[in-house]
Amino acid sequence: MQERREHNRRRTLKAGKAVYGDFRYTIDCIVRDLTPKGVRLKSENAAEIPNDFFFYDQSDGSLQRSEVVWRTVNEIGVQFVGDRINIHETHDPRYARFKYM
Repeated sequence: MQERREHNRRRTLKAGKAVYGDFRYTIDCIVRDLTPKGVRLKSENAAEIPNDFFFYDQSDGSLQRSEVVWRTVNEIGVQFVGDRINIHETHDPRYARFKYM
């Protein structure tokens, strides 16, 4: 099988969240693979994650708009869309609650 990624993926095991519904809902995820352009997430609730959401990376305090590229029962492949938002550097009140998660 031919590799189609622009960047090598880095295997990892860290916490993240899928955030949707105008930042009201979150689903806990485990980050399994990571590249600058996307991520593979594992979650028992993967079926509930919408196709368009924000990925919250707890390790660096960032939110990034994301789109689902592929989906299985408990995993999704995600492509990042747009710029990263650092929750510690923004004054947008919608992101304030993530500072304490």
